[in-house]
Amino acid sequence: EAFNILKKLREQVEEFDRYAKNVLTSVKTQEENTKEIAQSANELMTFSLQIEEAVLEQKRATDEITKTIMSISDGTQEIASGADDLTSFSGNIHGQARNLGQLIGKFKTH
Repeated sequence: EAFNILKKLREQVEEFDRYAKNVLTSVKTQEENTKEIAQSANELMTFSLQIEEAVLEQKRATDEITKTIMSISDGTQEIASGADDLTSFSGNIHGQARNLGQLIGKFKTH
């Protein structure tokens, strides 16, 4: 009877050993999966930072384009104002030329 008890005890120890090995394998697999998750999280964070930097660079470029457009608009307004001044000056010159022509006409001899 002691032999049977020892035999059964040995079988249970072997079964426990199999379960322990299975648990150890599962723990190792879980550890590897956790490492992969951590690596993926780090890659995702790096990618996210790259996206953020690209967005900031795009914003800086957009701001620079906006400044350039505003500068062009200001220049266009100055040109338009200058054109108005030239039109007015041209009208004055035309009036003076007409007056001068009339004055010269008085001195013409026939």
